[in-house]
Amino acid sequence: MSTRAAWVVVILVIGLWCGPTVGDESDWQPMTCWTTRSLMDVWGSGPNDVYIVGEKDIGPLPVYHYDGSAWLPLMDGPELTVDLHGIWGSGPNDIFAVGEEGTIVYYNGSAWSEMTSGADGSFNDVWGSGPNDVYAVGERWWPDEFPVYHYDGSTWSMATGPEMIDELYAVWGSAPNDVFAVGQLGTILHYDGSAWSEATTGIWLFDVWGSAPNDVFTVGELWMPLWFPMYHYDGSTWSSVEGPLLESDLDGIWGSGPNDVFAVGHSGTIVRYGGASWSEMSSGSSKRLNAVWGSGRYDVFAVGDDGTVLHYSPLYALTVTINDEQRGAVTADPNLPSYPGGTPVTLTGEPNEGSSFNKWKMHDPLDANNDYTDTNNPTTLVMDRDWEVKAAFKCGSELGPMLPMILVGLGMFAVVRRRG
Repeated sequence: MSTRAAWVVVILVIGLWCGPTVGDESDWQPMTCWTTRSLMDVWGSGPNDVYIVGEKDIGPLPVYHYDGSAWLPLMDGPELTVDLHGIWGSGPNDIFAVGEEGTIVYYNGSAWSEMTSGADGSFNDVWGSGPNDVYAVGERWWPDEFPVYHYDGSTWSMATGPEMIDELYAVWGSAPNDVFAVGQLGTILHYDGSAWSEATTGIWLFDVWGSAPNDVFTVGELWMPLWFPMYHYDGSTWSSVEGPLLESDLDGIWGSGPNDVFAVGHSGTIVRYGGASWSEMSSGSSKRLNAVWGSGRYDVFAVGDDGTVLHYSPLYALTVTINDEQRGAVTADPNLPSYPGGTPVTLTGEPNEGSSFNKWKMHDPLDANNDYTDTNNPTTLVMDRDWEVKAAFKCGSELGPMLPMILVGLGMFAVVRRRG
C-alpha cells in the first residue's frame, strides 16, 4: 500500500456541531434573575458563587446569588430601602456591597449586616487588595469631602486626596500601593501607597480594570459619534485605544488576563480583546449592560437594565477526519457532543495491524493562523475554538512495513524492508 494514499471522505464524528462558534450570537445566553429592575454590578468568588447587586426590588437586599444552576434573590439580611451599585469580595466569606446614602453591607460567610461608613453621599463601586484594605468610591456630598473611603479591617474613614473631585464611578487596583479610581470629567486618580494624584482624559469614565500596574484599561462616554471610548495605561502614560467604531458608551470592563478582556455598554454592546485587537461580539440583547465579570475566559457574566443577565459559556465542536479507515481509528477522551470552552481532549490514534500512526493536522476553520501539525500520539487538544482534525495513518510499523523471510538451511532470520 502507498503512504501517499489520497484523503478519503471518512469522518469520525467526535463532536457533532450543537454549540456556538466564536462570534455566534448563541455565545451569550440570557439568564433568569427574577427581577425587572436594573442590575448594576456583578462579582463572584468562583463559577458557582456569583453575586449581582442593583435596584431595590423583592427581598430585604437587592442582591441575587448564583450557585451554578440558578439565580435567586437573597431573602435574609438587613432591610434596605436603597439601591446597591457595586460589589466586591476577597473571597466567599468576605464580601462588601455599596450603594446609595453611604450604604455598605457586609457578608461574613453566614450573614449580611450593615456597616457604618460615615458617608452621606452614594457609593458607586468597591474594591480591595484584601480584607483589611478596601476602598469605596462615589459622590462628593460635602464641599470639602474627598469621595474615597477606606476600610482597614475595623473602621471606614474618608481618605485624603485632591480637592473638588465631584464623583467617582469605579475603583480597581493591582496592589495596596497601586489603586486607580475614575469618574466625572475624565478624572483618573492613582494611589501609590502614600498619596492620591490626579490625571484626566477629557471624557467621563465609568469603569477601570487592569491585569498589571502597566496594563490598565478605563472605559466611558462616547463623546463623539463612531468612536471607541477606551483608554489604556502602560505604566507611564494614558492613551486612547483603537477599536471598532461604536455608537454608545462603554460602562463596564473586566478580563481574565492581559490577552482576554471584555467591555460592555449601551444597547447590548460587548467588545472583546483577544491579545491583538478589539472586536465586537453579538450579545443578542438591546439592553444597556452596566457591568461584566467572569471566573475565567469561558465563564463570563454581563448584567444590565430591566433585569438583564447574560452568560458567556461557549461550546465548541470537534470533527476528526481519517485518511484511510482501513488503517486505523481515533478515540477521544472525553467524547462529548460538544465541548465547553477550555476542555482538554485527549486524542489517540489506534492503527490497525500492518499500519502505524503518522501525524495530526489541526485546523481552525475560522483562522488558519492557528493551524498546526502534531506527531505526538496520543495528543491533547484544548477546546478553545471549533477544531477540525485530520488523523494520518501510514502502511507499516514505525520502521516501515516488514517482510520476514526464513533462509532455509542457513538457520538465519532476515528482515527485508519494503518501501511503502
